[in-house]
Amino acid sequence: MNNFFKKLLCLFGFCAMTWGGYSCSPKKTSAQKNAMNNEDQPFNAVVDLPPLGGDTSASHGHMPRPIGSGVAPVSALPPVVIYKTRGDYRELVPIRLSSDGETIVSYPSRYDLGSPDHFMKPRELSGGYLLDHRGVGLHTAFLRLTYSEYYALDQDPSLEELKALILDANPFTFLAVCDRGYFETFGAEEFERYIAEGMPRARILINSK
Repeated sequence: MNNFFKKLLCLFGFCAMTWGGYSCSPKKTSAQKNAMNNEDQPFNAVVDLPPLGGDTSASHGHMPRPIGSGVAPVSALPPVVIYKTRGDYRELVPIRLSSDGETIVSYPSRYDLGSPDHFMKPRELSGGYLLDHRGVGLHTAFLRLTYSEYYALDQDPSLEELKALILDANPFTFLAVCDRGYFETFGAEEFERYIAEGMPRARILINSK
């Protein structure tokens, strides 16, 4: 008889909880619900690496888009690339080739390079290192044209013209993607310290020194 009353009490308790709109699981706060909703959403930040490719039309240039609004996470920002080249290519325009070096994958419009008073040339560092401002990478080649000469063209070059203008399709003796989290101000002293410390946590892609 005692078991019968126990079962009956449990049944009444279950019904009361159901009719009252309760559930056995704890309620989530609004903050917890928002967090779950955010976890379900894909990260959708718009990111532009330093552009190499521009509009191939001669009628207008392609201006680089901003990375995004607000403070972007470190992973969403352009990489910090330090490099060395076989020759003095600081003034020369880079383009990007395919992995086999046979095809031009992207190249800048005349207006992607900045302006005559502020071209996007690399910053000189100690030891012959250069800090990239254009987005160079493993498959970068340099043209015979300087930034000033390229900017002054009447129209963007054709692919055939660009191929004929390639000076060096294998220009790097050193290329590293650096640890962006190391830097706070991105000032000259920070980069000199980073080089002096051996570029900690850098991903070295080429080192043929």
